[in-house]
This record gives sequence, structure tokens and C-alpha cells, in this order.
Amino acid sequence: MKYIKQHRSIFAVAGIALLLLGLFSVSNMVAMNKSESAVKAEARENMKQDTSASDVSKECARYYLDTMSDCPLLKEAVDGKYVNYGDSCLENAVNDVNATNTAGEIITKVCKKNGIDAKTAKVKDLSEEQIMEIDQEAFKTSEHDK
Repeated sequence: MKYIKQHRSIFAVAGIALLLLGLFSVSNMVAMNKSESAVKAEARENMKQDTSASDVSKECARYYLDTMSDCPLLKEAVDGKYVNYGDSCLENAVNDVNATNTAGEIITKVCKKNGIDAKTAKVKDLSEEQIMEIDQEAFKTSEHDK
């Protein structure tokens, strides 16, 4: 008992520190829960917005033209060990995005229709509309929900 009386200020400080730590933890959990709720609500709202397949294809086409303009169209034109990388050619990128393996055939068909040699052409040789057509056709052959 004498020990407790001598050191009661230490126990009081420790008790206050524990109380403050508990209050801080609870307030932090409440704030995180509110933030998580806000993020979930925003995600639900964004999902409600109608995004058509052509909007998605247009964004993909712009991305491919901006980031892969000098890449070949077909996997067979890729040199070296990076042949299976998603950004090594348009065929790999479209197959990856659409979870399919038909992009090579589709690219060849679209190029033939437009008088382009798919074996030597680069992404920059295609128009945005042609890339959109490739993407949309690949999506139709994929297992994605439609």
C-alpha cells in the first residue's frame, strides 16, 4: 500500500495515457468507418453511371495510341523475350484487357479490310476507330458479362 501511495502520480499519468490512447483509438476507428462508408457510397454512385462499350473502347484506343504507338500489332512481330508481355504489342494488350485470345485474328481482319499489313504495321498506323473496332470485336468473343 505504501508503494502505491508513493507512486500514485506515476499510476495517474499512466492511467490518463491509457485513457487518451483508448479515446484516440475509438475516434480513429469511427473516422475510418465513416471514410470507408463514403468510399463505398461513391463507388456505388459511379457504378450507376452508364458507361457504354464504345466509351470504354474509345478510352482503350486512346491509351494504346498514347502509350504503345511504336509497338507492333501482332505478337509474331515482337522481338526478344518480351513477346508475351501485355504491352509488347496490340494483340497482347487487347487479349489481356478482354480476357480472350482472338485479338490476333481480329486485328488481321480489320487491317485486311483497311488495306494495312498487320505483320509490319505499328499501333500508330491504325485510327482510333479501327482500334475501337478491334477492342469491341474482342470483347464480343470474351467471357466477360455483356
